[in-house]
Amino acid sequence: MLKLWASDREAFRVELEKIARGAVSDVVTAFANKERCSGGWFRYLVTTPGSMWISTPVQIGTLGADETIICRRFAAEKADRLGKNPEHWLSWQSRDPESGKWGGAIRIICGTIAFIFSISGLPELCDEAAMLITGVRAGLLSVAQAREIAVISNNRFFLENNWGFRH
Repeated sequence: MLKLWASDREAFRVELEKIARGAVSDVVTAFANKERCSGGWFRYLVTTPGSMWISTPVQIGTLGADETIICRRFAAEKADRLGKNPEHWLSWQSRDPESGKWGGAIRIICGTIAFIFSISGLPELCDEAAMLITGVRAGLLSVAQAREIAVISNNRFFLENNWGFRH
């Protein structure tokens, strides 16, 4: 995926969205509460020395009409907040539920490139798990790195499931 980012941004977007859709589907299945947890808004940012690229948000799965607007806003807020806190790996680290700031975004560093993946629509630890799975399946994070990051938020939902990863 890193080579794809460097050579074809549109192909990268299409492939990343496909991977994120699969991750969200797996999380929804594992969460086993489809009435409450069936999708969300996905957004990603990529920064390189001297530039930033922000994706157009994309809906993954289904959401109620009321959830659509708020989840799209939360996905953007999580990514933006994580971008403003370069020492953080997770939006969980700056969460403030009383102010509507939640977990669900992750940072991935690949050399001089930083990726921020964000989703909103699932319970926040499910959002985070879906983004960690996306990072691993995209080949941007190792399973060990994803587990280290999940420990920060004590994300047992991610840590206690295998997600089909080969160890």
